[in-house]
Amino acid sequence: YRATVASVSKLSSLELHTMLGGGAYNHLIGSVRAGWTHWNSDKREPVVQVSVPSVSGGIVTMKAGTQEQAQGIVNNEWTTLLGDNFTLPVGSHHDLTIGLQLQFVGSRQGGLSGSYGTWTFASLDSLAAGIPQRFERKVDFGSASSAIRGQQPAFYVGDEWRASGRLT
Repeated sequence: YRATVASVSKLSSLELHTMLGGGAYNHLIGSVRAGWTHWNSDKREPVVQVSVPSVSGGIVTMKAGTQEQAQGIVNNEWTTLLGDNFTLPVGSHHDLTIGLQLQFVGSRQGGLSGSYGTWTFASLDSLAAGIPQRFERKVDFGSASSAIRGQQPAFYVGDEWRASGRLT
């Protein structure tokens, strides 16, 4: 069967550089990134897997049906970043930077891999007889698509020191 993956990613960013008196400057940053991925299949059928002898000896597993990842998986992610850096020259050899940043992140995944089910057969004979070894199906009882959100604040101070014309 044919499975497709649709994926979209969008990014918007704004930077504002402001020159201040005495060689000082400010750098303001804002960005938003959003993306989503959706697995989809042209057929909604369970996976059928059968253990068969390998040509080189041993056992291999043959699979047919809608692959597990293409069974309605949707993933949405977003990130928002706000930051500001203020740089001030200190003497002739140092630039002091004070910055802060706040990042918000989130993710929501929907659907379940394997939600159409998987039939497992021990051999081709058990497949022909309709005697499965196991059937497994994943079901969402209401929490599989819960959103995950977080934030990451940062505050930092840096010093760029120019020891010579060739060493910073």
